Amino acid sequence: MSGLAVSEILGIAVSTDWKTRRIPNRLILAGILWGAILRFLTGGPVGMAAGLLHSMMTVVWLFLLFSLGVLGAGDVKLFSVLAVFLGDQTQRRVVLYSLLVGAVVSLARMIRNGQLFDRLFHLRSFYLDCLETRRLKTYAPNPQWGQDSYIHFSLCIAAGWVLAFLQAAQNGEVL
Repeated sequence: MSGLAVSEILGIAVSTDWKTRRIPNRLILAGILWGAILRFLTGGPVGMAAGLLHSMMTVVWLFLLFSLGVLGAGDVKLFSVLAVFLGDQTQRRVVLYSLLVGAVVSLARMIRNGQLFDRLFHLRSFYLDCLETRRLKTYAPNPQWGQDSYIHFSLCIAAGWVLAFLQAAQNGEVL
């Protein structure tokens, strides 16, 4: 049941992100409520509390990636919705697979656009600046890269979900 709900939420998120570059807060709120109700029905108050705690912890541990500019706020909130539905282990798999898919997509796009070395140099400069100033800063893409530097990460999250779902199925787990 939760697998179907996660798939539906991700489908709406990807569609909206693709059209507007935003993941609506209404969807996030509806997803958290839906997940909390489902967790309550299957695990009582303890199950619901565990789901909401997973959601909050996901926001906490992904905040660093948001603050560095690696993930957008909508992506972090979308991961938090998934956390209400999924157990901790499955949620970590989804995050890991999503980041790996995002890395592959980004690398392919940089190569396709002939920007690989320019972007690696930009990343090196950012890293050295953080070391020199001893402060973490938000990574900002070079404005010359234009809109092509943006990826719809919700699609990477959806792909991460599919990979985690397939792994769970292979292991005989039910999501």
